[in-house]
Amino acid sequence: MHIETLRIQNFRRLRDVQIDLASDISIFVGANNSGKTSASHALQLFMAASRERFSVHDFSAECWATMDAFGYGVDGAILPTISLDVWFHVDAPDLHRVVDLLPSLAWEGTLVGLRVEFGVTDVTTLLANFREARERARANIRPGANGGADYHPSPRTLRDYLAAQAYEYCVLSFPFDSELDVVIETIRMMPHFVERPFVNGRRHYVVANETTIGENFAERWNTEPGRVTAFYAWHGKALADFEGLRDLEGVDLIASSLGKSLGNSIVGTVMDSRTQTVSQARVGSKLYVAPAVGLTLTTQANATQVRPNTFFGD
Repeated sequence: MHIETLRIQNFRRLRDVQIDLASDISIFVGANNSGKTSASHALQLFMAASRERFSVHDFSAECWATMDAFGYGVDGAILPTISLDVWFHVDAPDLHRVVDLLPSLAWEGTLVGLRVEFGVTDVTTLLANFREARERARANIRPGANGGADYHPSPRTLRDYLAAQAYEYCVLSFPFDSELDVVIETIRMMPHFVERPFVNGRRHYVVANETTIGENFAERWNTEPGRVTAFYAWHGKALADFEGLRDLEGVDLIASSLGKSLGNSIVGTVMDSRTQTVSQARVGSKLYVAPAVGLTLTTQANATQVRPNTFFGD
């Protein structure tokens, strides 16, 4: 008995993919960002006892409009699911292993399949909670001078609501060790939000504007291939540089490393602002040092005030 076919739907860039496997060994081969990692990760999430969990961001971008339509109450709109179909090739001696999956005792053949899905368990409660949260947000809209909304708190759409719920769940259930780990994971996930459909036999890149239907932030990638190469080159270097920050000590070394990834102008501006803020806080007797924290602008237990400068040398 062996797995003959896998079908993955609505998972990241895998809108609807069928993978046929050999009876002994199968190897995923493809270009960078073609979906090899997504396919492997889907299998891990569905089939392994993994600490990781699905989030709303694991849904293919093509599902987002459907989610929002359901939240708005559009007729016929249903919430999508992420699914994995597994088809086993089963010979007669192994039938006892899959007897619970057979449709009936009269079944004859060699293929037995099952589907595993990730989706909403209580649609009614989800929709009610979303609409309640949306009404609270609408009640706090701040009108602008031109009559539009100068401030519009989330959630605006069902996807906003799901993202907030997923974020809260992950933070409460699986806390990161540091803010740096959050940044690193954010950078690592960036390519997963770039859709790569084939249009008329050509690869296209799509980063949809969530607020303007039809607008593609990656439109110039489709006419200027150098931009694609530049992005993935930057992404690989930025990820390596930020992961390397764990081993650096001292503000100067950290600033130098960040400057190589983000540009010295940006990092210099931030560091100058930080230095000015620290200096002003020290002059105003509002700078403290706390154990396991370092310099801070907030008073807390065991924090010691940093005295203002009384001498300025060369």
